[in-house]
Amino acid sequence: MTTPSAPLVVAATLDTKGPAVRVLLDELRRRHCPVLLIDTGTGAGLGPGAPRAVASDITADQVEQRGLAVLGSVQGSGRDRLPALGAGLAAIVDDLRHAHGISGLLAIGGGTGASIAAPAIRRAPVGFPRMLVSTGVTDDVSALVGVGDIHLVQPVVDFHGDSDLLEVVLRRAAAAMAAVVSLPYRPTTDRPQVGVTSFGVTEAAVARVVTGLERRGLRVCVFHARGSGGRAMEAMIDQGALSAVIDLTTTEVTDEVAGGARSAGPRRLEAALRAGIPCVLAPGAIDVINYGPPETVPAELAGRATVRHSPTTTLVRASAADSEAVAEYFAARIGLARHPERVRVVVPSRGFSALDATGQPFFDPVADGAFTVRLRRALPGTVPIREVDAHLTDETFAAAVLAEFDTVADFSCGTADTGGRAATAATEGTERSEPT
Repeated sequence: MTTPSAPLVVAATLDTKGPAVRVLLDELRRRHCPVLLIDTGTGAGLGPGAPRAVASDITADQVEQRGLAVLGSVQGSGRDRLPALGAGLAAIVDDLRHAHGISGLLAIGGGTGASIAAPAIRRAPVGFPRMLVSTGVTDDVSALVGVGDIHLVQPVVDFHGDSDLLEVVLRRAAAAMAAVVSLPYRPTTDRPQVGVTSFGVTEAAVARVVTGLERRGLRVCVFHARGSGGRAMEAMIDQGALSAVIDLTTTEVTDEVAGGARSAGPRRLEAALRAGIPCVLAPGAIDVINYGPPETVPAELAGRATVRHSPTTTLVRASAADSEAVAEYFAARIGLARHPERVRVVVPSRGFSALDATGQPFFDPVADGAFTVRLRRALPGTVPIREVDAHLTDETFAAAVLAEFDTVADFSCGTADTGGRAATAATEGTERSEPT
């Protein structure tokens, strides 16, 4: 195991978590993992001016002053100090990370400590080692940690006392983090990485597209389009981690406009278009509105076709009006494209998911067709729409998507099979779209 040369940041409210931090530090140092200790405590647990049980490298006052400068606010007292402490920790971690001065971030705390650490945890890019040890990780932590690859540890017991269980949980957390930072994430730079969105009912199309991209010598990141997946892809685009996108599964947009449970937010689709990277869009699974258990489906949708996907997931058929709303959403976002010449839209005329094929429960050509008709009316003429006489799950559609990708993405991949693109083009077809 390689020992990191840069220190691991340990962030904690030392006015209340000193004894627990001592255990973490002991285990990390035993494993030869250098540490930079940052105090984020308000002092409420010890009283004003009282010494901490563990001396920090960066004090809570220094963290707060940095946060006040970031926020442009004045110092408060008690819990009013939390926003400044959070902003200050995030800014300090950002500075150290950009200077390659730290190997990772390990935060420990209850609800208060976790909320202070949350901005720093969320803002670090995918691949940067982060761990949160908190009694609050049994709650819904999506707002706390965002969409990154973050290790969460539930200590079971609170951080007070010297129970055997607490000590072993803390030592295991420290041991795990020491191992994580010894394996830094270094994205390869010789092969462009393409983001592709997926869902169970678009999986056949995704598999064909992924195979085609890999034959072109490209690396592929596949995102599960269930809300968090779309947000993760958009975040990685913003971080510069993706060179292009085939947004094959845009069902999250339907949830956004129709009130489903798997929306990725009102800015879905924007990152790739704003960044100006090559982007191919398709209406994969826009026929599906996602809900939780059956009792969560709104009463007004009771007459719609419904599929019980799992005990926790109920799928409801989108209407023609929903399809038109999705088309308007597509057009509005595409209208903001930085480089519209790098954008293509590919639409299958015979259905958008495994559920709306002929004979399937969501088969409704009228509802599907409403999307295409409205999109052609609303989409800026600078972006071509290619309508393919196929279902989304057909091989013909995947070939068309890859062909359109080739028109907007020209990557030179040193590791690619030199005959790969020519061979696949021969089998996929070379038809091109014209602007509408």
